[in-house]
Amino acid sequence: MTADNAQDREDRDREFSNAQAYVGRDQYLYHPQEPVGFRKASLSNSVALTLAQVAGVRRDALAQAKTDIPRFAALGAALVSTAVVAAASFAVALSTVMSVPIYISSIIGLIWGLIVFNLDRLMVQTMRGKSRIMLLLQALPS
Repeated sequence: MTADNAQDREDRDREFSNAQAYVGRDQYLYHPQEPVGFRKASLSNSVALTLAQVAGVRRDALAQAKTDIPRFAALGAALVSTAVVAAASFAVALSTVMSVPIYISSIIGLIWGLIVFNLDRLMVQTMRGKSRIMLLLQALPS
């Protein structure tokens, strides 16, 4: 590594240290001193934080592990999308197969989606901190 590259890296690190929660390219969660050339956090950051909380992560823990926000946001999005698909499919199945009126099947489908969401969230939260073999065995259907 040349001296110029090392100096550039030090300058960039000093710039990023001014912003307490640098998320990714041009995105900040908290920015008491905003470095020059970077813009403030957008709505997508609050959505990412909310999805990460859905996955079971505390906000204070995310402040310490800034690089894990996208991973937990993706996990939260997977949980929400699974619940939405479960609710929609259950509502459609009720209305087409059993000829239940659509407004009743929508309400029952929403309840089913919440049940699926809570079960998925429970499984995600209880599968932490174990060996890979135990995680694999726990994830397999019984």
